[in-house]
Amino acid sequence: MTVWKEGKAGRRHMLYLDNAATTPMSLPVCKAMWQYMINDYGNPSSIYECGRNNKRAVEEARANIAGLIIYILHLAELRAITGH
Repeated sequence: MTVWKEGKAGRRHMLYLDNAATTPMSLPVCKAMWQYMINDYGNPSSIYECGRNNKRAVEEARANIAGLIIYILHLAELRAITGH
C-alpha cells in the first residue's frame, strides 16, 4: 500500500507501507554488504574460493549477531535483577 503525504512547500512524499516483499536497506548495511553485492558475490555453499570466502563472512556475521543477542539478553537480565 502506498500513501501520499503532503510535505513542506506543498510537495508530496510517498510512504511505502508494503515491506512484505522488500525493505529499504540502511546505509551502514549497504556499506557493509557492498563488496559482496558487487565483487565477491559467490555462493557461500560452493567449493570455489569466492564461495569459501563468502562462507567465512556469513559465519562471522552470524557470530557477531549471536554475540549481540547474548549481550542484549544479559543487559535485560541485569535490568530485571537490579530494577534499572
